[in-house]
Amino acid sequence: MNFAHNDTLPYPFVDEIFPDEDGVGYALRMADANALSFHQLATHLASPGHCYLPYTSAPALAFMFGGTPELIARALVRRHFDDGITVADFAEHRFLRPKHLRQLRPQLCPFCLLEHGHARASWSITLMCCCTEHEVCLIDQCACGRSISWRRRSLLVCECGRMFLGSTNSTHPATKGALAICRQIEYLLGKAHFRLQSQLDSDLAVFDDMSVDTFLRLVWALGPSRCERGGCTQHILHAIPTPFEAMLTADQAHNRIRDLLSGRDVASLQLWLPQLISIEEEAVTLPDRRLMSSILARIRPRLPVARRINRNGPIQSSLFEG
Repeated sequence: MNFAHNDTLPYPFVDEIFPDEDGVGYALRMADANALSFHQLATHLASPGHCYLPYTSAPALAFMFGGTPELIARALVRRHFDDGITVADFAEHRFLRPKHLRQLRPQLCPFCLLEHGHARASWSITLMCCCTEHEVCLIDQCACGRSISWRRRSLLVCECGRMFLGSTNSTHPATKGALAICRQIEYLLGKAHFRLQSQLDSDLAVFDDMSVDTFLRLVWALGPSRCERGGCTQHILHAIPTPFEAMLTADQAHNRIRDLLSGRDVASLQLWLPQLISIEEEAVTLPDRRLMSSILARIRPRLPVARRINRNGPIQSSLFEG
């Protein structure tokens, strides 16, 4: 650890991290309360140019600001190698695709920041694109045109000095499908299970036992597309899409999931088979494997009946699935 405790003393304003608070957001909140800049924190705990704080900074943050080290650590992203691939741990969940986490390009709901005073950990999930409380699309850009960064004056204020609440003129209302996806993500992230809020949300209750990583991969696979008169084609998302792009993706994925569960137009989902097969093959938990197998069984195209001759009897038919 680069930071030595004897370089400083515990700061006068201390507080515990909120159960749903992002670890880097906690550091920025407490730095602002103690008249420190994020640049000073990053210089001590990582490097002068760092735009977020690493997992290893948790003990130092706890020493400085009075939080519990274990709780701060779980709210920071830990990237590491596992079986030859880079994975990430965050909020006590394993993410096989670190692109599901937005360390460098935070997004936020300005209404929540003003009302609750802390950045939610769920906002660090790339596809967590909507605020389920205020039902708006999150923002990742200030009204000045800058991308929002952790290296800013405070939680509420951009590097340019503008308050993010002034950026709400560009905030889009959340779509119903994206809201349902985001509520399901919150459900899978949290320890305390709660009943989903509407009939639209309850359509996703079949995924209540799925890991959040597999659910995100399912949404990421089914959502991106470009649909024209000739049909739909796959569309490759940027590694870090804007919240608005992620909202359109989540909304489209929700529509396809509803079609899948209802049996409507299932054949149109065959375009996404390679991604879905990959998700099934990499699934770790038994509920994940069962759900993905069930999804594939619904949309996998059936091959023509193979006819074979039985020398001891009549011609027999057998049906094979792709």
